[in-house]
Amino acid sequence: MHSRMMHLPFIRLKDCKDYYGLAPGKSVLLRYAFPIKCTEVILGEDNESILEIRAEYDPSKKTKPKGVLHWVAEPTPGVEPLKVEVRLFEKLFLSENPAELDDWLGDLNPQSK
Repeated sequence: MHSRMMHLPFIRLKDCKDYYGLAPGKSVLLRYAFPIKCTEVILGEDNESILEIRAEYDPSKKTKPKGVLHWVAEPTPGVEPLKVEVRLFEKLFLSENPAELDDWLGDLNPQSK
């Protein structure tokens, strides 16, 4: 395995059995790339903000983690990255299963766009 610095925004500092994402000492697959294992988390001065995640990657792809992360690669030096618009939406329905309701239209979330 090779070591490499990673800049990922989402990680749990404490792993649990039903969590398939990245955590210290845990491996995940970067979709369309390699499995990585978190080796170190660098925290900010507040001891809560994550500044950096260090990880090892497995170029042989022998590691078979359960979790898969979608990710965006850093652009090649000298090449402008693609510009994208990201929108965060609220859930469309207020209940977990609106199909079970008689009036599913009445279950629409007024905060959803």
